[in-house]
Amino acid sequence: IRDRVNGVPQNSTEDAISFIDSLTGGVSYSLYYKAVDIYGTESLSDEYTFRINRIPIISTFKVSSELLNPSQSLSISSGFQDSEGFDGIKIQIYSSLDGLIFNGTNTDCEPFVFVTSNLSTGLHEIHLNLTDSDGITVQSATVFVTVNSLPTVTIDGPSIVESGSIATIKAVGIDLDGTIDNYVWYVIYLQVTSHEFMVTVGERSSNL
Repeated sequence: IRDRVNGVPQNSTEDAISFIDSLTGGVSYSLYYKAVDIYGTESLSDEYTFRINRIPIISTFKVSSELLNPSQSLSISSGFQDSEGFDGIKIQIYSSLDGLIFNGTNTDCEPFVFVTSNLSTGLHEIHLNLTDSDGITVQSATVFVTVNSLPTVTIDGPSIVESGSIATIKAVGIDLDGTIDNYVWYVIYLQVTSHEFMVTVGERSSNL
């Protein structure tokens, strides 16, 4: 067995296996087999060509923020290496809540950047799959992003109150992905006979 690139003869199958295992990835090689009979007559096989593909590497995978409000933009970036080049590379990004959020190619170069503002509320486990031109797929580490569900608040009470009487005004705040940290009451003076009450919870408010 002989490698025509380096011209190194291999005297046994075991030697050939050991030699091939030591070859550099990202390079094409040609082999052929020579048989010699007891009379010294040689016969050569057709040439067999193969390429050793280096497994692509995802060197970085990160997000611009780990905590977002609904509709806020998130930038997802990744750096990777592929000895065969970037042509034909396929990139897929998955969220544990929203499934496949990006499915495309990158034929230019790294780093790769994807921006989205459509993530559902809740905790997302996000990872990237990189598939090279030979169909070899590697997966990035997982990053965690929480899209906060904004609290909602309602307020209810009488719209007309007699002077000197007691008025009961009720406000309720609800946070679907946590607990209400605090409430703040505001009284807005409008005119002699009218006041406006407002309660604020986080970034949401309600008027009466």
